[in-house]
Amino acid sequence: MKVKGTLISGTMNFIKTYFGESGLKTVIEKLSEEEQKVLEITIPSSMWYPYELYHNLTKATIDHFYDGDIKKARLIGEFTAIEYFKSPYRIHVKLGTPEIVVNKAPKVFSGYFDEGEMILPEQGEGKLCVEGRNNPLSDGLLAERISGWMEKIIDICGGKNVKVENEIIERDSKKVILFRGKWDK
Repeated sequence: MKVKGTLISGTMNFIKTYFGESGLKTVIEKLSEEEQKVLEITIPSSMWYPYELYHNLTKATIDHFYDGDIKKARLIGEFTAIEYFKSPYRIHVKLGTPEIVVNKAPKVFSGYFDEGEMILPEQGEGKLCVEGRNNPLSDGLLAERISGWMEKIIDICGGKNVKVENEIIERDSKKVILFRGKWDK
């Protein structure tokens, strides 16, 4: 599986913003030599990179700065949601209600991950239910990161008291991650 460079560069920007260049250097040193070489160059946001690099960079960040507390991955998700809002993609959130943005989740997901899918089994005003299927998002660390991203995007679009939870379940012998959320108008 591969991810867009914007997910990698967003993580690196998070580290630099909150922990400085020295913090970024420390985290990168925790990665494999091969991964370190990839991160030595500028990461173009439109290029595809190994999913493992995205996962390992997120994990090293959480392990080093937050003692492995995977709930803190939500902070990276929130940060990258704000970056998304500043990007050319902001039109997807700037002109939309939270419900409109939630309905775009499958398209947004496929723009960042080359495998897997997000589906919307049920929707409604002030609530979401999104399923991540056929992808490695069954990892709790990355589920938390995506939950943080969802919460911040819905907040930016006008949702109040936003809360997104996730749960990893097994369905048809495959792991599925359920994202359930709600917010006030």
